[in-house]
This record gives sequence, structure tokens and C-alpha cells, in this order.
Amino acid sequence: MSQGNERQEQPPSGHHSEDVIRSKALLADLGVEEYDPKVLDLLNDIAYQTATELLNTARSVSTHCGKSSIEVTDVRIASEFLGYNRADGPTRDQITQIAKHTNEQPLPQIRHSNGLKLPNDRFCLLQNNVRWRMDNPPPAKPAAHLGAGDMPTQFRPEQVNAMLKRKAPADDFD
Repeated sequence: MSQGNERQEQPPSGHHSEDVIRSKALLADLGVEEYDPKVLDLLNDIAYQTATELLNTARSVSTHCGKSSIEVTDVRIASEFLGYNRADGPTRDQITQIAKHTNEQPLPQIRHSNGLKLPNDRFCLLQNNVRWRMDNPPPAKPAAHLGAGDMPTQFRPEQVNAMLKRKAPADDFD
């Protein structure tokens, strides 16, 4: 596609609106030769949304000033208010320099070990936390017959707090 012919051609009547022709001309001016036809619809949709938002804000500014119609100054104030004329961000060169500096720093070495790399067990949700219901549970032993080795494993709140407060080892995530 040549850029000059694209702008001069008039499509057959009724096939394209003026907005589609302008969007095609904009893409041709930017050097975009291949694009999905849906891009034109998206560009027009963004243009309509932006213009509607700008004009609604300009109307609010003009009614605030007591005017009956929207003037050029109202549109300028609305565009500044919405941030369409901002140029206070970093330039492309500054962003490129920051990215270059960041990318120069090497990534930490990966420790090679076998198996899946998971955090320490106390940070994983891999512990057995399910109690299965049995249809015919075994008869419970009376408490008087429990020996020292038969005590159920149940933690007191103090033990849980002590476990959570302990300092993690250096190789916690390996």
C-alpha cells in the first residue's frame, strides 16, 4: 500500500464513513501498512469516547462560568483538567536509560537441587488438616487408661504462638 494513494482514494459511496477514511489515513501516515480491520473500529471508538468526555467536561466548565455555549477556552481548560496535554512524564530516552541500568544488574544465581522448589514446611499448606469421618468409629478409650505414649497430639495455644514466633532459618525457601 502506498501512503499517497491511500489518502487520495475515495471509497465507493456508502462503504466507509469519513471517520474510517481518517483512521486509515492516520495509520498510513504512521507507516502502518498491515492491520486487522477491527483496529479501525477500535480507533474510532476511542476517538468518540475521548471527544465525548472532553466535551462533557467543557460543558461543565462553561456552565460553571455562566456561559450558554462552549468556547475554545472551555475546551482547553477541560483538556488540561483531563490530562490530555500532559508532558510531565519521563521521556523515552530516560525510560530507555533506566531500563538499561536495571537490566545490567545480574539476576541471582539459581541453586541447583533436585525436586520441586517449595518454601519451608511451616509456610506450605501441605500438612494434613483433614479429619475423616468414619461410619463405624472404634470405641473410645477411657481417659484413665491412657498411658504416656497414648496422649493425643493436640497443641496448646502457647505452643502454637511459640512456633509462629520462632525465627526462620536462612534457607527458608529451598
